[in-house]
Amino acid sequence: MPEKRILKILVADDESHILHVVSLKLRNAGFEVLTAADGREALELAIAEMPDLLITDYQCPKLSGLELCQKLKQDPRPRRFPPLCSRRADISWNPRIPNKAEFYGCSASRSVRGTC
Repeated sequence: MPEKRILKILVADDESHILHVVSLKLRNAGFEVLTAADGREALELAIAEMPDLLITDYQCPKLSGLELCQKLKQDPRPRRFPPLCSRRADISWNPRIPNKAEFYGCSASRSVRGTC
C-alpha cells in the first residue's frame, strides 16, 4: 500500500498570534505547515516550496494577499495550489478590500471573512 502524502500548507499573516494559532490547528490536523510573516516572504516560499494550499491574510505587509496572488498568477511556472485570502470582519469598511470577483480574477479560490 502506498504511503499517504502529507499535504503542505503555506500560511501568511503579519499577526504572530494568528499565525501561531492557525499553524497549530493545521499541524494538529496532520498537515505540514510553512509560515510567512509578510507577503514577500510568502511569495518566496510559495515559489520554492510549491505548497498544496496557500492561506494568506489580505492585509499582509510588503505584498497584500491580493498582490501575492497576482504575482503568483504572473509566474510562468505551473501552480497546483489554490490560494485562499482571509480578512477580518472588522476591516470590511475599507474600500481597498476587493469583492469576490477581484479575488477570483487573481486566482484566489476563496475570500473568507471572519475572525479566528
